[in-house]
Amino acid sequence: MRRIVFLDFDGVVAWCWAGKSAKERLRRDRVAVLNTVIARTCCLVVVCSTWRLNPRTGEGFAGPQLQAWLREAGFIGEIIGITCHIGGEGVRGLEIQRWLDENEGEKSRRS
Repeated sequence: MRRIVFLDFDGVVAWCWAGKSAKERLRRDRVAVLNTVIARTCCLVVVCSTWRLNPRTGEGFAGPQLQAWLREAGFIGEIIGITCHIGGEGVRGLEIQRWLDENEGEKSRRS
């Protein structure tokens, strides 16, 4: 069974700097820390960050776009999914649980 890490971006691999694009906010040194976790645990990545959302449209960056930006910052992992958006405060855990429930076989398929 493979391990999965649910990745938030802001404060983890990116910092909020006014006037910077999303891609420019990614920090290579923080991506390197994530790479260490991935290398040590052989985990796969599911994005649970608000980066998956656009505040104006409710749509966000697709997994391939996020993966490409992370790759440019040195990312060695694989994004296998993005959690749904339920909306509201304090629902991140519910979004993650829904992804786990809907992707129950994911762990065994990727082993």
